[in-house]
Amino acid sequence: MPTLQWALTCNRVITDRETNSVSYIDALEAFAVSSFPVPFPPVCVSTLWRRESSRDILHPRLRIENPSRKTIQTFEPSTPTPLSKQRHRLNVILGGAPIESPGEYHIVIEQRVGESWRVAQTLPIDVSQLAADKTELKEPKPASKTRRQTKTVQQQHAADGAKRRR
Repeated sequence: MPTLQWALTCNRVITDRETNSVSYIDALEAFAVSSFPVPFPPVCVSTLWRRESSRDILHPRLRIENPSRKTIQTFEPSTPTPLSKQRHRLNVILGGAPIESPGEYHIVIEQRVGESWRVAQTLPIDVSQLAADKTELKEPKPASKTRRQTKTVQQQHAADGAKRRR
């Protein structure tokens, strides 16, 4: 049975075609939204599996659970993957499920064992609500005397420079 070596949530995955090197861009552990409900943003769940024998077959399932541990989205490939190499990378993009409230959401990575599912790893993602921006409600402060003087001096220098260029 394949073993999950590690898992990571990020915004993008870049794989170099020549070297097969992978870059995981913008690791994600939390995000904030302005209001609820909102769709879960696209998140790439990157995993690395290691086979134990040449006959190993990977049959994964990924789920997003809300803070109440109710599944709001599931991804399961239609067919299991035979593992021809010692290591196998699996990158899945999840997102779009409705987020109703702030809290700790979980991406659950499971593996089929016989007729049941075994949890291989759980990745938490904290979802919070942005605070209202109170600076928009305040009146702008008038420029201080020093600032006005500095601005006047800068304008004078710009005018003098323009005269010299003519």
